[in-house]
Amino acid sequence: MGADKVHLIYRRTLQDMPADHEEIEAALHEGVEFHCLTNPSRLVVEDGRVIGVDLLKMRQTERDAKGRIGVEAIPESTHFMRCDLVIAAIGQQIERGVLGEADGIEVDRWGCIKTDPDSLQTSRAGVFAGGDCVLGPLTLIHAMDQGTLAARSIRSHLLEGVISPQPAERMQKLLARNRLLTGATPSVPPAPPLRVERTRLVELDAAVRVRNFEEVELPLDKAAAYREADRCLRCYRLYTVVTAHPMTVAGIPARQVNLHGEARI
Repeated sequence: MGADKVHLIYRRTLQDMPADHEEIEAALHEGVEFHCLTNPSRLVVEDGRVIGVDLLKMRQTERDAKGRIGVEAIPESTHFMRCDLVIAAIGQQIERGVLGEADGIEVDRWGCIKTDPDSLQTSRAGVFAGGDCVLGPLTLIHAMDQGTLAARSIRSHLLEGVISPQPAERMQKLLARNRLLTGATPSVPPAPPLRVERTRLVELDAAVRVRNFEEVELPLDKAAAYREADRCLRCYRLYTVVTAHPMTVAGIPARQVNLHGEARI
């Protein structure tokens, strides 16, 4: 958007970047110059305007308890980079001032709202939350998924006075908890999926997209859309699951629910 050059400063290595690899590749294609194992230490200002930034070279150290390699500054490695604009892009966090103690909504030590994982109801009855304020910085898909779950819970809360469990989610958790789709149990025959590569989206040329805010990924044509739809991984298997206690919906025992077939609870 008018800049002659864009530099990205990161104190760890390229392999340590938490960004999606597609985003990293896109930035490289667009001409962003990466400076890894480098950390800003001071903004340099003249007459109220930034003219550059002092940088420190970093080096890797030992792994921490979580297995991540630490970094530390190399002594006497300060060097200056001239620039016209500095953008802080070091992550995302919750706006902690939005909720107060009087709201009665619990948060965790990161400031994210605590919710019931099955209903997304907060510690305050009738109040639901989802998306980044619950999960932390994640993708739009995760937020949409939680929005759907929260909407179902709100509807159940308003119409029935209780939050009914969703049969599909209940079944998915039972399958995952008992590892019924991993081939770890002898009762499940192995069925390796046929690998079909994803259809590659057509993108705006890097020289074009760096000068506007248009969508980078263009729509699939009809033929490509059909090929992508053929990659559907739903198996439509038939499962019967017996539980110690019956599942209830709005206080009424549910004898049978459907999830791509029949599942008796």
